[in-house]
Amino acid sequence: MKTTLAFTLLCAAADWWAVWRGARHWEKIAKPLTLLALTAGFALATGLQGGTLWFGLGLGLSLLGDVFLLFDRFFLAGLIAFALAHLAYILGFNQPLPPPNIFSLAMALSLGILAARVYRDIAFGLDAGGQSRLRKPVLAYTLIITVMALSALNTLFRVDWAPAAAGWVALGAVLFFVSDIILAYNRFVRPFRNGRLWNMAAYHLGQMALAWGAWLQWLSG
Repeated sequence: MKTTLAFTLLCAAADWWAVWRGARHWEKIAKPLTLLALTAGFALATGLQGGTLWFGLGLGLSLLGDVFLLFDRFFLAGLIAFALAHLAYILGFNQPLPPPNIFSLAMALSLGILAARVYRDIAFGLDAGGQSRLRKPVLAYTLIITVMALSALNTLFRVDWAPAAAGWVALGAVLFFVSDIILAYNRFVRPFRNGRLWNMAAYHLGQMALAWGAWLQWLSG
């Protein structure tokens, strides 16, 4: 798995360079190659046994989403692919379904407030840009990724998750959450300097942290 992460990071760095330089032809190669390497390496390392099947499926759907998002006309298809990826991650984190606790309830409230504020800004941006038709899909996606992040953070307080594994998946989910906020603000609210670069860096590092944490949890089992 360490070799997989090293090669994935190399591919990711190539994608970051392509985004920074505006080299779209190289980005169309490096971007899908990054998730392809991570997905294949994770599948080989775990055999997709037990709960790792859901994480492998999440990585594969993320790869599909990456391909769709290379083309603006397939944005909605990419959004659906990533929503399905998060649903797969949610299932992976909640095998078995943990009982609620004070920490998960507090995190749910905090994440819910943050997600609501983010969606409000994005909805205004969609309306201003004449893309109101995307409001409902984006709202659904916001809800799903918030539940995914909450599920990952909740592993920090679960006795059935190894501490190191929980730490990595929590970090990965937060980075993934942040990367989507950056993408949405940069695309629909207000573009900012190197927005796409920060988006891709947080996204790739988040996916790698999720895969590493899921692998550590599989080893501990």
